[in-house]
This record gives sequence, C-alpha cells and structure tokens, in this order.
Amino acid sequence: NLSSKIKDILQKISKKIWPLLVSIKSVVLKRSYLWAILLLAFLTRTYGIGSIGVSSQELKNIERIFSLNNPANFLNGDACTNLYYLLQNIWGKVFGYSTVNMRFLSVSLSLLGLFIFFKFTEEWFNRKLAYIATFLLSISGFHILVSRNISHEILYPVIIITALHLLTLAYRYKMWQYFFLSGVLFGLGFYESE
Repeated sequence: NLSSKIKDILQKISKKIWPLLVSIKSVVLKRSYLWAILLLAFLTRTYGIGSIGVSSQELKNIERIFSLNNPANFLNGDACTNLYYLLQNIWGKVFGYSTVNMRFLSVSLSLLGLFIFFKFTEEWFNRKLAYIATFLLSISGFHILVSRNISHEILYPVIIITALHLLTLAYRYKMWQYFFLSGVLFGLGFYESE
C-alpha cells in the first residue's frame, strides 16, 4: 500500500518535471556553442584569479566599497561609480569580502554582458555571426583584464549593451515598455560612466 502511494507520487512528479527537463535540454542543445563560449570565457577569467596581486586602484575600490556601509558616505567621492560599489557591497555581504569573491562579481557581470551581446548581435545579424563576435569578445585581452579586477569599468558596457538590446526589441516589436527600460538603462549608463 505504501509502495503504491510512493509510485503514484513519483509518477505525478515525473509527469510535471519531465517537460521541464526536456525544455531545458532543448535550450542547452540549441545554444550549445554559446554555452561553450561562456564556459571558455569563465575559465579564462577565473584562471589564477586568486594568485593575482591586489593593485593600488583595487585597494581604493575596496576601501570605497566598505565606506558604503555608512549611508552618509554614499554620495561622497565618485558619485558615478556608486552603483557598482553598492552591487559589490551586496555581493560581499552574500559571498564574503575576500578579494577573490569580490573579483567574481566582475567575472559574473562580464559573462552577463557576453550573453546579452550575443542576443543583441543575433537580433541584428544572425546566429552564426553572433557566435563569432561573442567568441572574439570573450577572448579579447582587454575584456578579460577588466573583468578580472575589482573595478566599476565592467558595469558600463553591460548596461549600455543591455540598453541597446532593449532599444532594438522596442523598435522591432513596438513595445513601449522596452523603450522606457532602455531609457532608464541609458540614464544609469551615463550615471555609471566617468
């Protein structure tokens, strides 16, 4: 009696989970080159990330991140970089304040930027060209260097490419919500840039 109930429960769960697993599998297989590019990007950005010394600029950034614990210090100094420092402060509270953990926010933002860059390029051109462009950006020395540092410079391209992608979607599909979000992101991008 108990085993039949367990079998019934497992059958109900498998009926609900199976379509989800099939859809996840199709998404992964459909974009397998993209996942390989993002994996390569992740590996190139995290290889030896703990053995890199801390630069004087990173020390200033870390000091600024810790100063945000006091709300009175939020607008002191570089007002334009506060968004990144606020994200870094939240990231540090969740994952810890080691230099490696703090660098992983930049790595995560760069991977997000690569994904959105792929979607933007695919929307304008085609998937094949989007793969090539994303691959070239993922192995770009400058992009790798910036994404391995505790620095706000990685956030600006992510915001701008996201705004451009939303603007493209708004124009192509005539959705005013995307126009609004794109404008908000462009404003954040100008706020974030120096």
